[in-house]
Amino acid sequence: EALQQEKYDQALQYMLKEYKKNQVNGYACAWIAQLTQDSSENWNADQWANAALMLLPKTDNKTRSDMYVVLAKKENEKEAEEKANVYFETAIKLDSNNINAYEEKFLQIEEQEETVGKYSRKNYLKMTENICNKILRIDKNNLWVYYTLASTYEQQYSMDNDFWDRKPTKAELEKCKREKEVAIKNYNI
Repeated sequence: EALQQEKYDQALQYMLKEYKKNQVNGYACAWIAQLTQDSSENWNADQWANAALMLLPKTDNKTRSDMYVVLAKKENEKEAEEKANVYFETAIKLDSNNINAYEEKFLQIEEQEETVGKYSRKNYLKMTENICNKILRIDKNNLWVYYTLASTYEQQYSMDNDFWDRKPTKAELEKCKREKEVAIKNYNI
């Protein structure tokens, strides 16, 4: 109930109590990892995620996938890209419909491109298009993806023909532009 009301501190306190009552409760560990992963306080979300992975049923691929995303985010914070990539791959392998894994992977790529210019512009835009298309396969109404794809297609469309294996079609570009306008209008992007 606290989660539904977005009272995250209250939800965290509840999960900590649940964990103290039953220290083999993998779901309590998973929720604690999820609730603390973006906290500025030192909650060691990665340790909670690792504990959850040890305690969760091996058949719960969805929750296990979410824990690998937490681990990947924490490795990104430490600038351990290779380890983060392994965690992202594992998360996606466990649950290929985990949109959060794709979005976090995109944010990793975007940050690396902005801070160190790690990728060529062509590779960066191709990776962006690839991740966005994977998300659209899962959620065809994801406006964030259309916004991102529209920006990517606009950049691709403005570059030399020799630069791309395939340029977006006019129809793809127009569809993304329309969806981008909806995203801007609805989300004040």
